[in-house]
Amino acid sequence: MGSKTVFIYGLFDPIDAKVRYVGKTNSPQKRLRSHINSGPQEFTPKEKMKKNGS
Repeated sequence: MGSKTVFIYGLFDPIDAKVRYVGKTNSPQKRLRSHINSGPQEFTPKEKMKKNGS
């Protein structure tokens, strides 16, 4: 069985330096392009729960 390199990464808010997203990929350049092309997201499901007080 061959081993595969996996990258764990975080996306940080440039204003307050808080971590906004943590992910993993085996192709960091491709995944970065995907994040950039998808544009800003309003809230993740976890953030929505926090915002709504759940």
